[in-house]
This record gives sequence, structure tokens and C-alpha cells, in this order.
Amino acid sequence: MKNLFSFVACFLFFASSVVAQEKPGNLFVGVVFPEIRFRTIDRKILKTDDLKGKVVLYTFSSFDKHCPSCIAQMYGLNELYHTFGTNDSVVFIFVTFNYLNLKKNQKKYGLKHHIVPLNSYEINWFAEKLPTNVLVGADNRIALITKGSPTNIISAKNEVLDIFTSAIREELKLIHTF
Repeated sequence: MKNLFSFVACFLFFASSVVAQEKPGNLFVGVVFPEIRFRTIDRKILKTDDLKGKVVLYTFSSFDKHCPSCIAQMYGLNELYHTFGTNDSVVFIFVTFNYLNLKKNQKKYGLKHHIVPLNSYEINWFAEKLPTNVLVGADNRIALITKGSPTNIISAKNEVLDIFTSAIREELKLIHTF
């Protein structure tokens, strides 16, 4: 009986591990962004259902100095926010697994984004590599995904601006044609 219990327990662990391995990074362009609920560091609840009709840029990243591409990209993200942040149709969400000093890091890097802490497993469900940016259109479909970034601040900033400025503008045009 003990052996049967051990076998079943091992089988269930293995089966759940296989399922978990199939999920990470299951975000693809054209796919509907999953319905989830985030709690920001300011205790605000963001539900993807409530964000329908808006253009949302999710950044799965880190404040950790061991991710120089994550840090380098923040300067471009800040500039994007300054360009589009006053538009009620655009939402910026920065998702990180660093629980320590989130408000301090938000201030240090000047991020005005909603900041959402998740554990590393939850982030891995969305992003195989950090930083990963996911642009979701008003129809709640993924319009664009980028993975990784240069470690040079100027290159990373320019890459973010080159890619997302035009993509956000295109998504906003679609909203205004409805």
C-alpha cells in the first residue's frame, strides 16, 4: 500500500510538472491575453477584463542588477509612458518578481507604471526570458511581443521607442475607428 501511495504521488508530481512546463511563455501574437487579476503595489486591483477596450503594455522584468537588460530598458519605458501616459486608452503594467523595495525601485527608476509583484513561477507562465514586453490591443488580443533587450541603455531605450511608439499608435488608431 505504501508503494502504491508513493507511485501515485510521484506520478501526480510528474504529471503536474509536465503540465506546468507546457504553460510557460504560451503567449503568442494574435492570441487573446488570458483573463487574470493583478494586485499592484498600491493595492489596486487590475483585471484584464476591465482593461478591454484599452491598449495595454505589460513588461515582465526585474529591478535586479543581475538583469542589466531589464534595467537598461526602463529608460525607454519611461519615455513611452511620458508620450502616452496621459492617454486614458493606454495602460502600462510592470510585472516583477522582486518583492523587496518595490516602491524604492519604482522611484529610483522613475517608473509611473502600475507595478505588480508576482512570484517567479507566475512570471515564467507569461515570459520565458526577461525582459519580455507584451502589447495587448483594445480587442484583448496580443499585438506584439518582444523578448530580451540590449544591455546598453541608449540601445535599449531606442529599441523600445522604435518598436512600441508606432505599435501603440497603430493600436490607438484601431480604437478610434470603432
